[in-house]
Amino acid sequence: MEWVPIVMFISIAVAVIFFFYFNSRKQHAVQETLRSAINGGQTLSPDTIHALGVKPAPTPVSDARKGVLLICFGIATIIFGYFVPEPDATEVFKGIASFPILVGLGYFIVYRFNKDKQDN
Repeated sequence: MEWVPIVMFISIAVAVIFFFYFNSRKQHAVQETLRSAINGGQTLSPDTIHALGVKPAPTPVSDARKGVLLICFGIATIIFGYFVPEPDATEVFKGIASFPILVGLGYFIVYRFNKDKQDN
């Protein structure tokens, strides 16, 4: 039995689980802090909320940026496929690249819809 791949996949899974667990605990602590401040009658300025680590809502421009970056990543993956010396590599990399390209197009479509709503 090969232990290296088993340990590798288990370690990746453990790292992802720890990331989500500690991120969840951090968000819970921030929510408790905000809740206790509001219940105490304190007014919270946007600077205070930002200092606690609460991220602002995504803007339409951030959707456009994500879309462009994902489309560029997909195109780069296709180009990389042409440099791999295997005969079927280009087709495989085109298939892999379709996922970020389609997600990027989805972000760009969301950007266009939100932009049209803000113009009206």
